[in-house]
Formats: sequence, C-alpha cells, structure tokens
Amino acid sequence: MTERHDVIIVGGGIAGLTAAWRLLQQRPDLSIVVLEATDRPGGRIRTELLRREAGRFVIELGADSILTTKPWARDLCLELGMDAELLPIARAERPTAIWRNGQPVDLPPGLSLLAPQNLDALRETSLLSEDGRARALAEETVAPRMSDDDESLGSFVRRRFGAEYLDAIAEPLLAGIHNADPDELSVHATFPQLPRMEREHRSVTAGMRRLPPSTGGSPFVAFHNGIQRLPDTLAERLAPIVRFRCRVELLERMSPDAGYRVTLTTGQHLTAPVVVMATPLWATRALVPPVAPASRPLLGRFKVAASGAIVLAWPERQIRQPLRGYGLVIPKREAQPFNAITVMSRKYTGRAPVGWSLMRFFFGGFRSPRTLQLDDAAVLDTACAFAGTAMGATGAPEIVRIARWTEGSPIYQVGHLETVAALEASLPPGLFVIGAPFRGPGIPDVVRSSTDVANSVATSLVSSAA
Repeated sequence: MTERHDVIIVGGGIAGLTAAWRLLQQRPDLSIVVLEATDRPGGRIRTELLRREAGRFVIELGADSILTTKPWARDLCLELGMDAELLPIARAERPTAIWRNGQPVDLPPGLSLLAPQNLDALRETSLLSEDGRARALAEETVAPRMSDDDESLGSFVRRRFGAEYLDAIAEPLLAGIHNADPDELSVHATFPQLPRMEREHRSVTAGMRRLPPSTGGSPFVAFHNGIQRLPDTLAERLAPIVRFRCRVELLERMSPDAGYRVTLTTGQHLTAPVVVMATPLWATRALVPPVAPASRPLLGRFKVAASGAIVLAWPERQIRQPLRGYGLVIPKREAQPFNAITVMSRKYTGRAPVGWSLMRFFFGGFRSPRTLQLDDAAVLDTACAFAGTAMGATGAPEIVRIARWTEGSPIYQVGHLETVAALEASLPPGLFVIGAPFRGPGIPDVVRSSTDVANSVATSLVSSAA
C-alpha cells in the first residue's frame, strides 16, 4: 500500500527536524513524515555520555557549541523550553593559542578571526614579524574594492591585511569553522560583513570601530548534557512523525501536478506534493537529479572535505604544560598532523570530572589530509606524541574516541551563493534541498534556512492527504 502525505522530509538531522517542527507549529493540519536512514537523530551531531569511576564525561564527536550572535538556534532552544539546559562557555582571559615555531603562542585579546578589533594588540603580537604588523596596521590606507563581485577569502584578507596576517592568524583561526583553503572559500558566502564594511567604510578596521561595543560575554553556549540534546528534543517532540531506519532508495516525480513518490529500501512507497531533502550531499546527488536533470551539474559543483576528530582524556597530573585557554589552532604552514585542539574540560564546566583534562584533536581537510589516511591506532599514537610536544602529556590517555566524516566540512567556493540560487531554481515545484552544504554550515544557519523553507511550504500548501 502507498502512504499519502502532504510533506515528506528526507533526513533527520537538524535541518530536517527543524523544518518538520516549524511546519507542524504553523500547519498542524498537514500530514508530515520525517524519514531518517539511521537509528538516531542529529546527523553529524553526536554526544556520548560516559561514566567512569572518576565521574561523568560529556564527549562531543560533532559540533560542541551554538553561536548566539546568530540568534536562530538559540531562539529554537527557547521555543522548545530548553533555556534551563543551556550552558555558557567558561571564561578565559586568552581562550585561544596559535602554534608557531614549535610552541603555543596566546592570541592577544582583540585579534578576532579576520579583522583586528584592538590595534594595540596587533602592534604587540609576536605572531607577526615587524613587517607583518606594519602591513596589517596599514589596512586603513588600502584602497577599497567597491565591486560586488565575489572573491576568495584568502584574496580579501591578503589584499586588506597582508599575506603574513592571513598565514599566521586568519588561516589557522578558520580551522574551527571552515576546514578549507582560504583561497578557495567565497568571502560572500563565509564572511559577507567584511566586503560590506570595505564598501561602506572604505576599510574593515574603520568598520570594526563603528560596531557596538562588546558586552564582554561570550557568544557561545552548549547544553549541560551535550549538543545532542537539541536533535533529541526535536525528535522527542516530533516522535509521531519521525521514522528511523528508513532509507530512501528512489525519488520519482509522478507527474507535474501529482507530486512525488519516495521508495524505501524496504520496497514501501510514500507520496506527497512536497519533498524536502535534508540529506548529506552524496545522498542529495544520488536522489535529486532523476527528477531534476538540470540540478546534476550544479550539485557537482559543491565540495566537501573529509575530516575527523580524536577525543582523549588524561588525569591533569599527566599534563605538565597545560594550555591556558580553550585550545590551540595550527597554521597550515606549520605542517603538523592536526588542525586544532579543543580542551573541552576547560571550555565548558562539567565536561569531565575534577582533576581530568578532556581534549579533542581535529584532523583532515586542507590542513592535515595525511592524518586521515592513518588507521585508528596510528591516529592515537600521533595524537599522543603531539600532546606530549604541545602540552607535556605523559602516559597513555584513559579515554579514547575517534570519529571520521567522509563529508565533514562543506567548502563554500567562490561563487557559492550564485550556485545555490541556480540549484534552487533548477528544482521542480514542491522539491527543496536544505542543510549545511548550501546556506551556512553552522547550527544557527541551518536552523534559519530550514525555517525559511518551512515558512514557504506552510504558506503555499493546501492539505491533500487522505
């Protein structure tokens, strides 16, 4: 028997669950079903709660924070009544260090990701040579590029602040957001505020000075029991319409007016006038082109980077030279086997028992692709050796967890937004694609773009399910 619905959502990660939640709130009259191929919600978000004799460890294998300056995910949490579960980041005077010439160097306060907010900090930093500091400080004298045409993030930073600033500061700080070559990334798709400042204020530095003063609080939050709480809560609220272990094998368009038919690997058929694809890029590429032939070359333009992480825990007594802040980022030019280290036990309270250090080492992508080729035992050996060099870690860690993602990080290439717009225009009516590969890789951006699609469907669809 074929099931009839109003909306079929393929994928039970944050994108698909958000779209379903927002649709259900606006249109409880609609018949909606969410099909998730695995046995759990959340996609790449994955938290493990581990209990040992020493106490509880909260291990994040995917995202570990939510950025609140982009309010959409925080708003969703409040809408779900999760405000009491939110956990602010721990305060640290100098939260980030950059690996330089074999040792960690603290990033001075006021040196933000791609634009210095504190020129005194820029004048004093040892991360740049005298010439590098002088070039970056001269940014206000660089003639603005007034064109609206896209350019690479690397080109933008190099043009405004110099090559050394890009290589020593901006590029490694990107490791936690976009695990890709800055010369490949679109500035319009990743940091659109920067070219906007250049056009409006003729200088990024001048534009930064006109921003409202910081309140001093961190823009990052998590949950006491890990980021997995967000997809878990959504899935719990949506339990009647979410189905696990339901892998879609085929998507067909029945006729221009009859909607779509979805076939599961079990042979079951479901139909609906609207299908929302909230799947990994590989699955979207496999399922969408047969019903939208013009999408095939466009989907082929999107790129993703394979990546991984290894989580290790030691007793603090075995860390002789602990990092002072939340972690360490490593420039590509340092040619190390890891991209960054996050000290989770310092970043958020309650992530490890008192007296323990819980760390996550990131690898793969643009910065350390060779580490991805190692087996798990070799990755562990490599991580322990680097922890010994960077922090004086001794002995074997007592907890080890490794995660690998073949599609770990979407790479927003120059012209990305134009490609996304062309892809969306290539889709037949009633078919949508959402998720991290398209309109923002972070949780807040995914919530926003999924909400936009839900709003569009909610205002246009007439319930037809029998």
